Amino acid sequence: MTIHVELKPDADPNTGDAAARAYATLATVKEKIKRVVVLGPAHRVALEGIALSEHSHFATPPGRIVLDWHSMARLKTLPQV
Repeated sequence: MTIHVELKPDADPNTGDAAARAYATLATVKEKIKRVVVLGPAHRVALEGIALSEHSHFATPPGRIVLDWHSMARLKTLPQV
């Protein structure tokens, strides 16, 4: 298994170039990508632990990412979720 880590700055008008470079590197290996884990901050509410999205997908610049509900159901069994 190969693990590729991509750190992208949060949405900010001043970070567009860095985000574009991050997504461009992924484009070169997109056929090899089997799973993507998206982590981000909770902007609207304070929380302890980890929250899972209730949406069916994420809309990203490279395209729509459908969420893996099977894996998310397994994560929900963890005490910090």
